[in-house]
Amino acid sequence: MIRTKKRTTPYRFLFVSAPFSGIEVFFRNLHNVLADRDDIDSTWEWIEFEPHEFLARVPPLSWNWTLKGGLVSRWRVRRLERERTRYSAALFNHMLPLFFLRDFQRRIPTILSIDTTPRMVDAFGPWYAGWHSPFRPFLHNMKRRFDRGVYMDCARILPWTDLVRHSLEQHYGVPPNRITVLSPGVDIEHWKCHRKARGNEKKMINVLFVGGQFWRKGGDLLVQVSKRDEFKRCVFHIVTREHIDAFGDNLHIHVDMDPNNESLKQLFAEADVFVLPTKADFAPTNAICEAMAMGLPVITTYVGGLEEVVRDGDNGFVIPPDDVESLALRLRILVDSEEKRMNMGRKGRKLVEEHYNIALNAEKIIDLMCEAADGNLR
Repeated sequence: MIRTKKRTTPYRFLFVSAPFSGIEVFFRNLHNVLADRDDIDSTWEWIEFEPHEFLARVPPLSWNWTLKGGLVSRWRVRRLERERTRYSAALFNHMLPLFFLRDFQRRIPTILSIDTTPRMVDAFGPWYAGWHSPFRPFLHNMKRRFDRGVYMDCARILPWTDLVRHSLEQHYGVPPNRITVLSPGVDIEHWKCHRKARGNEKKMINVLFVGGQFWRKGGDLLVQVSKRDEFKRCVFHIVTREHIDAFGDNLHIHVDMDPNNESLKQLFAEADVFVLPTKADFAPTNAICEAMAMGLPVITTYVGGLEEVVRDGDNGFVIPPDDVESLALRLRILVDSEEKRMNMGRKGRKLVEEHYNIALNAEKIIDLMCEAADGNLR
């Protein structure tokens, strides 16, 4: 938990994070942008995968992160309320920390930022941890009613894509006036584009993949492509958290890189093409936005609303998932044309500056929290 120094301000805001990869990266980027503002008094609370509280280590709570994280979130938020005066508004960057805070939602205007809905998670089946029970249909209906209650108690929901907005409206009946589509974005000052045309098409082409979950993110497809003779002039860099058995003279595996570190930025800076042929995702990933901010053309898939940020034929290519031939074809186009790589990269950078810029989107979040605190969102 991080608290800013106490300021004379009409607004005291609480920010609560879940520890899920790109969601947590967004939260830390948001913290970096907002923590030193003088016009708000902010408290930042991170819920870890392995919380230190005793209740998180007691079975059966310790076996289920939803229960464990939700109860830890409730305990910490209630403690904060006892220690401080009433918060003006709160932002949660995932719905799980809100599960046992419905009473808090009804007292404090709460804004929820989400990259997906439970209904969308169910659609991806084996790629995400699920549960099995003979009572599953009944339990699913109960959970859907509970999820809808969480959504309806929010002052505003900020889905990352129109696809998530559609799910909120279609599957949970959330009124459109309660929804504002807002992608988290990246820090464009840290991810700067210094790319220049090299004017030498014979030079090696660097292809970059960044995905913590190698198989789900489609890294295996890129490894298959790397073995083809037509891509021998390419060097493939795979950044992942999983240890994989993949070998090749033009294949480099990196398993020790954290988000936003300098080694990772250097790989982005040296890359010519960014590829993320993901098989299951919910929203534009930080890695895709970082690649675009660095002026890279992107190849990704028609999954989870990614086509909302990678516009096929404009700032990259969007292909069907699990389609090696489509991946090879689009990659061949970019490898063979420096002009196309540069043009697509420039368009991607411009799109990030205008729509996926954390500085701009943080201002929109604060404006919404101020409106919520003043009672103007309901």
